[in-house]
Amino acid sequence: VWLLSAPSNGIELPGHCLPLNGSTGYVDVKLRRAIRLKSFSVEHIPRVSAFNITTAPKDMALYSLRGDQDGFEPRKLASFSYDIESTPVQTFPVLQGGESADDLVVSQLRLQVNSNHGSESYTCLYRLKIYGDPE
Repeated sequence: VWLLSAPSNGIELPGHCLPLNGSTGYVDVKLRRAIRLKSFSVEHIPRVSAFNITTAPKDMALYSLRGDQDGFEPRKLASFSYDIESTPVQTFPVLQGGESADDLVVSQLRLQVNSNHGSESYTCLYRLKIYGDPE
């Protein structure tokens, strides 16, 4: 799953992102089919290319969403921080506290941004990748 598709020329452009108003927010993603979730990646443009690195997301959580149009019940799968001093693509595991992959069959996810690296105006999400096996 790609939150935003990669540019056809392979060169990421500053500002070509999904902007969230303010320093917090969330994005819900519905997968084409259920998967056994193994890990996920969050990508931001490299620090050297960014107009404003403070718009990068910082503290986040990933939730599975279960339910229907009448309401969803979120289940926290991971809490993590995106490090602007590290690589642009950062991958995070979802298995926590003795859970098995069988417990992580998902078809809908929420990426919750709890803070960014200092911008009060907006938070820029460049890419979310979901890794798993088809159910």
